[in-house]
Amino acid sequence: MAFEQKNDDFILSPNKFKKEDKHPAYTGTIMLDGVKYRLAAWIKKGEDGVAFFTGKKSEMKAEHQEQADDPLNPTTPSQEPQIMMPALEPDDLPF
Repeated sequence: MAFEQKNDDFILSPNKFKKEDKHPAYTGTIMLDGVKYRLAAWIKKGEDGVAFFTGKKSEMKAEHQEQADDPLNPTTPSQEPQIMMPALEPDDLPF
């Protein structure tokens, strides 16, 4: 059964294409008022050492729309991931 993204739902998964620290650790999509947007999230640490997420929402570009339609498989066969980021362990999450 395919995942159907509904209004106010978001999906984040590890950024398989992260090459530099400035690239987001996680990318995904969010549906707001029936419009799909891209999400990007970075993991930061506060002065107290506690990890937290920062993020941005941006317009969906046409070339990314096809990928966003299948958020659980964000790459097409012609796009091979270059770097696989490990998923956070539950103890790494600040909540």
